Amino acid sequence: MQTFTMVLEEIWTSLFMWFFYALIPCLLTGWSAVVQSQLTATSASEALH
Repeated sequence: MQTFTMVLEEIWTSLFMWFFYALIPCLLTGWSAVVQSQLTATSASEALH
């Protein structure tokens, strides 16, 4: 029984790590997209004035 829980823990940890690693680029691209839209919005408003 102990080995089963250990295997389950290993699988859970690896799944969590893969999920985390897959999430990082999405977060980075999403954040950079938000920053880019903010910059373009401010530059556009400045161009209008």
